[in-house]
Amino acid sequence: MDGLAGDVTPEQRDHLQTVLRSMNQLGAMVRDPLEATRAESGKIRIQRRCVSISDLATEFAKISHSRVETRCVEIFCLHVSGLSKLT
Repeated sequence: MDGLAGDVTPEQRDHLQTVLRSMNQLGAMVRDPLEATRAESGKIRIQRRCVSISDLATEFAKISHSRVETRCVEIFCLHVSGLSKLT
């Protein structure tokens, strides 16, 4: 993260990262009720398809990282060979 006017000090970088995390959390807080409202109104269509559990767990870990990081919680994804797709 470089500032528009030059380098960012470590303290400024820390503040910017805090702001970015807060913005991401706020965005999630706004999106979650909107998604629930869409689901309740029937505007979301659910399609059945095969998914990779491994890919799903990895994506969940990536998405949840910023939320979990601030709560001193760790998420581990253990990949088991031979695990088939869920249908």
